[in-house]
Amino acid sequence: MRKLLVAATVVVLVMSCTVVRADKFHWTANGHFYEPVHTPTGISWTDANVAAVASGGYLATLTSAAENEFVFGLIAGAPDLWDHHHAETNLHGPWLGGYQIPGSPEPDGGWTWVTGEPWVFTNWAAGGGFQEPDDYLGNQQYVEYFRIAGAMEPTWNDEHNVNSDPPSPGYIVEYIPEPATLALLAAGLGTLVVRKRRT
Repeated sequence: MRKLLVAATVVVLVMSCTVVRADKFHWTANGHFYEPVHTPTGISWTDANVAAVASGGYLATLTSAAENEFVFGLIAGAPDLWDHHHAETNLHGPWLGGYQIPGSPEPDGGWTWVTGEPWVFTNWAAGGGFQEPDDYLGNQQYVEYFRIAGAMEPTWNDEHNVNSDPPSPGYIVEYIPEPATLALLAAGLGTLVVRKRRT
């Protein structure tokens, strides 16, 4: 009877939520899960945002140095998530959940996270003549990982919605699990159940 009750609970959770394959990237500091997504043909920030929400999560919001380092560790060794633009020596990485409210003072006013969390931590790229954010050519209102020529670091760039040519090769989804599913994961079910974020 108990096994039947657990199975029924799982079914109810799945019916009202989304099952996500992201069990490899659990960050115990906040209990969230992270999933780097590669898009071979490229993707705009707005399309990445829609896709992240449709999957039951949201574009990753990195609100501390520790969280930023953890997420960067998932992509630092993944060349398909980084792209050269216009034969630059810099590398453009996956989208994050930061954006600039239209009409904000440029280049560093009005930045926010898709979840509305406070914008208290930043890690803008600097060096080689760059200081991000810089609103280069205007309308750079979205946050991506960005490597200036040299060592790869967990630094960010402000970029256009379709970040030049080719578009970004991916994005990072963050998931908040339903509390009841953490016990199921610990039991070895291997899937993450999350409640779809209300928009």
